[in-house]
Order: sequence, then C-alpha cells, then structure tokens
Amino acid sequence: MKIKLENNEAAAFHLMYSDTNKHIIIPNVCISNPQNGKSINVMGFVDTGANRSCISSVIVDALGLSPSGKSDILTASGRIETDEFRVNLKFCDTPLSVDDVVVSNVDMNVTDEVIIGMDIITLGDFAISTIDGKVIASMVIPSALKMDLVMFSEVMLRHI
Repeated sequence: MKIKLENNEAAAFHLMYSDTNKHIIIPNVCISNPQNGKSINVMGFVDTGANRSCISSVIVDALGLSPSGKSDILTASGRIETDEFRVNLKFCDTPLSVDDVVVSNVDMNVTDEVIIGMDIITLGDFAISTIDGKVIASMVIPSALKMDLVMFSEVMLRHI
C-alpha cells in the first residue's frame, strides 16, 4: 500500500452529521483499477471492525478487476474464502489517495459501496466526536499526534 498526498502534505477530512442516530460514517471514495484506469465514485463505509477493506462484486465487474490472490476472512456470517484485488482509493474532495490497496470481494447488503477497514484507518489518526447534537468523524494521514482522550479529559477537568 502506498499513500499519495498532493503537495506532500498531510491529508485530513471530516464528515459531520446533524442526526446523532446516524451510526455509519460515509465518505465519498473514488476507487480505480490500476491496470486499466477505469474508476467509479462510490460511498465508503468506515468499519473499525473490518481488518481489511472490502468491495462488492458490482465494483469488481464495473472496474474489470482480475483477482490477484485468495484469502480467508472472518465476516459476521462466518469464515469465507474470497478473491483479493488490488485497487487505488481516493477520498473525494481531499488530497488523499492510497494506491495498491489489497481488498477482498465480499458481497454486502449494499451493491456499489466499499468498506474502509482498519488497513486504511491505521495509516493515520481517526476520531469521532459528538458535540451540540452533531456527530463529527475526522481522519488525518499520516498520523499527526498521539491522541489520549483520558489524559485530555484530566487536563480539561483541572481547568474547570
């Protein structure tokens, strides 16, 4: 996997939801086939419970992807053998791209989305906050600082 940043700077993005009942973090993602250059824009579901990023068969077919290998993965439905594919991901409207990402083909309840797993999330810092009835998810790559919310809360309490 190779991180690409425009102007060699850190890339950050945030998503804000006014509905605190919205439990799914959905960035727009451009996913492309590095072999033929085909690309599509899809919704990405950030899933901290997924070790690896995944795509559906609809995306495999739309991009004309060929398998690069096979792997066993554990899903909520149990262990399955799945094809692996190599893709490039770009978070739309940000300078962040991650090339040569190995993704698994898992058919989900949705047809044209990508699951952003811990393989991508752990490339940097990821945080979720709920303030004034709004849910804010933020991510920066590469990692910018050590976030310790317990230490932060202790410091804040001393100033109250």
